[in-house]
Amino acid sequence: MIDTGVDYNHPDLQNNILKDKGMNFATTNKADFMDRNGHGTHVSGIIGADTNNSNLGIAGICWKAKIIPIKGLGDNGSAPVDYVINALVYAAGTEAKILNMSLGLPEASNLFREAVNNFLAKPRLLIA
Repeated sequence: MIDTGVDYNHPDLQNNILKDKGMNFATTNKADFMDRNGHGTHVSGIIGADTNNSNLGIAGICWKAKIIPIKGLGDNGSAPVDYVINALVYAAGTEAKILNMSLGLPEASNLFREAVNNFLAKPRLLIA
């Protein structure tokens, strides 16, 4: 998932986040993919919130999904397109079969299209 990061300590998500695969392209600290915006955590919860855990009351669409948190957007929810391109290139090198990017771009550059096509070169699904 490429977004604002994810709160990997959230009780509905902590069992489904692949922390060792997480990456940050929005700041210089590549290992810090903590979500300080909330959007990435919210989207992650819709995708893969755990179920039957401490009666928290929700379950994600695919509650056994494992989420690779890729922070391509800054804490303000936006970022230069090159951050997103770098995040896409990283995602293409992972075992991810489905990639969610809940973001918008004013225009898709050729480099962005190349990164998308590179990710989709294997049988994968991109949700954007």
